[in-house]
Amino acid sequence: MPEIALKVDRVGIEGVRKRIVTQSPEGKLQFDTIMNAYVDLPREQRGIHMSRNVEVFEEAIERAGSERPASLEEVLSEICSNLIKKT
Repeated sequence: MPEIALKVDRVGIEGVRKRIVTQSPEGKLQFDTIMNAYVDLPREQRGIHMSRNVEVFEEAIERAGSERPASLEEVLSEICSNLIKKT
């Protein structure tokens, strides 16, 4: 047991810089983004692998640029959905 017990109920990563490229009817759009992701931890969980969150960002951004035209909203929605699935 640590000398001073700290309650950790939220962990996260900050400042993930990524360029998101999407397609619109007007053509290609590029967004330079800075993203933060936080996870609220249940009391019984002691931690989480935050590297998974960075992987989710990478996967969703790559799919947006290669698989299909996507709006920025679609990319961000996919990131959120995948973060929920991986925690």
